[in-house]
Amino acid sequence: MGLERAGISHDSADPEGGSFVRDAAGVLTGMMVEMPAFSKVTRLLPQTVEDDRRRALRAGIKAYNQAGITTVRDPGLGAAEFRSYQAVLPQERSLRASLMWPLDLGATPDDEKPGLTVWRRSAASVISGWTSGA
Repeated sequence: MGLERAGISHDSADPEGGSFVRDAAGVLTGMMVEMPAFSKVTRLLPQTVEDDRRRALRAGIKAYNQAGITTVRDPGLGAAEFRSYQAVLPQERSLRASLMWPLDLGATPDDEKPGLTVWRRSAASVISGWTSGA
């Protein structure tokens, strides 16, 4: 149903840079590969708010810790997600997270500067919070 709402059918061509996974008979499985494929569906999702992201992070940390996991890597985060981690990690010291800003390999260094500036500010704030005990 979600694929139909996004306008994806068995006749849909794979988007450039992504794909809709099909089984051996050519039937869509519902799996998608890479952002060009996801974007047709994600544009239909409601926007999350900061409180939702923080609540989800805390629940995820609790679940990871219950499974004995103390370190995670979270790739492709935007500024909003970095801010959520900034707020939660200093309070939830039972998880170490390696956060990664998405980089477009086809972009020029000038294209990436605005995103990297936000990342630097976010990273500096998180590190400052950890070292000060905040």
